[in-house]
Amino acid sequence: MSSPLFGTTDVSYHIGSHLEYPAPDFFLLEEYFADDYTVNELIRSFGAQATDFILKTGHSMDNHNISTPQYIEKGIVSDNSGQQYIRYAVKTHFIQQDSDLSELVRQYISPLYHAGDMLFITAKIVSLCEGLVRTREQIRPGILARTLYRFAGDAGCDEAGCTPEGKPYPGLGMHEPYKMQLAIDLAGVPRFLLACACSALTKPFGIHGVYYKVIGHNVADIDGLNKASPFYRDMALMNPENADRICDDVTGSTGIPCAIMDSNDFATHLLGKCKSFPLRNEDILRVMAENPGDQGDTMTPFVLVRPIEKEVSR
Repeated sequence: MSSPLFGTTDVSYHIGSHLEYPAPDFFLLEEYFADDYTVNELIRSFGAQATDFILKTGHSMDNHNISTPQYIEKGIVSDNSGQQYIRYAVKTHFIQQDSDLSELVRQYISPLYHAGDMLFITAKIVSLCEGLVRTREQIRPGILARTLYRFAGDAGCDEAGCTPEGKPYPGLGMHEPYKMQLAIDLAGVPRFLLACACSALTKPFGIHGVYYKVIGHNVADIDGLNKASPFYRDMALMNPENADRICDDVTGSTGIPCAIMDSNDFATHLLGKCKSFPLRNEDILRVMAENPGDQGDTMTPFVLVRPIEKEVSR
């Protein structure tokens, strides 16, 4: 469209209570709806201003058959220099295997994006989009897995795969035969047996995690095969090994700087980021502390992080 769709008023509209933009004129908005402009056209013209205004005013979009991205404010954090950021966890539909990651970013993030924003993507949906998935049907537990899994229980994890707080246990775990067989398939029998032996020898001395260090092959990073999750109970997700390249591709096609995170309620890991990402690794881990994308089945695989402009003293 060649002409602007919104007029403006003198009223400042606050987005996230931190950044200010001119408020689109509500009556002009109604006129454009009446003229059959779609919400998508409004968003393409005014981006996050249009989206946030429509969401905040509660304007009905039922007649336009458009689902505007929904988000949850996840608090304010600071990096090591003291710069503050506000975080938004963006809800999506359930992402299916072999989805187009760049298209998902355009669908859910582009309407909310402002210059200076940064996008963090959970490793789980990257694995789905890249096809890094193994299902229960593809895994055939052998004698070793069917015998040894009984001795590999995870501390604090029940038979359903949950922590004492009722949340799905992060990571693969080895407390059922399908999970153990996948580790064998990836690492091979000799390394698997070596990892089991080293773990058995060191656990009595209170040393934990040796199994995953010895077995390698990113076995510790595999997610899924969790009976507590209705979505991932029958599939295992393996982290991408080329996360930097994936981020560069997404940023190149969307213009939004992004990073891929493997986070849960216990730890946060940076898998990769685009070349133009504005934060250092140590600042990324600080900004993404406490897992703002949440653990489990909240369907918030994107976290949009927005710098808060510092007030200029007069």
